[in-house]
Amino acid sequence: MNAPTYLNKAGVADVLGVGRPVVTRYHLPEPDAHIQGANGKLDPVWLPETIEAWNKQRNPNRRKTSQA
Repeated sequence: MNAPTYLNKAGVADVLGVGRPVVTRYHLPEPDAHIQGANGKLDPVWLPETIEAWNKQRNPNRRKTSQA
């Protein structure tokens, strides 16, 4: 069984097709997990499907993000 792939805020920015600073202004969903970063701090992370579902329900009139 493969371990799940989690997205940090930089990964969320990449999935959404926005700049990394923009993500810090978003009201993201509750994280799926927390992973200890290099600085010892617990960083929030999300499954790609969590971010995709959240992005779809945000605002249907919002500009669509590019698909990689």
